[in-house]
Amino acid sequence: MLLDGYLMKKVKATLDFIQFQPLVKVGFCRNVSGHLASNVVFLNPTIPLEEVNAAIDAFEAAILDAQDGSHTAKAIMREKELLIDTMFTTLCAFVNTVANGDVVIITSSGFNMSKQPEHRTKSILAIHYTEHSGVVEVESATGDKVVAFSWEICIEVSSMAEKVWVPLKTTTQCKCIIDGLIPGQYISVRVALVSPAGTSDFSDPVTKLII
Repeated sequence: MLLDGYLMKKVKATLDFIQFQPLVKVGFCRNVSGHLASNVVFLNPTIPLEEVNAAIDAFEAAILDAQDGSHTAKAIMREKELLIDTMFTTLCAFVNTVANGDVVIITSSGFNMSKQPEHRTKSILAIHYTEHSGVVEVESATGDKVVAFSWEICIEVSSMAEKVWVPLKTTTQCKCIIDGLIPGQYISVRVALVSPAGTSDFSDPVTKLII
């Protein structure tokens, strides 16, 4: 499929969670497990969710035990993390088989999706995960003589609800940290550029699932 001269690739659930920090990975995996359990599309997952949830609990407990710096506790934590990575790699393959490229189904699984080739016109705004759960970094493209960035945020109550934009902050840098967010929620962010010529219109919003 072509879009504006670019080949559209079949989207897939990704394995990006493998690179997450341990506590962030716990939150992500609980979110995926909850999504799979509540969606009738994902009947009979390749690994029973009771087994998955028990492994998540064991991994979280191992993380807490490893905080004392014990080499043995750290080794156990890495062992539990490897099991989690293996389980959720298998579940990711299961989701991709069920979804067969359907964006809505993949989104409903809680897994992140692969990206399409970048459009010729680069987005002005991006939201990046950080190593901390509930904390993201937003980054804006800049322009000539831009002196400040005015940020607004919208917490998604439901996909049907009208967006309510709330002023977030004004920064002199093109990046902004947003913390105190709730995992499992979707947020949208937009930005206006401030220059001696005035303040631009707000950019198109970017939406991200908080993990």
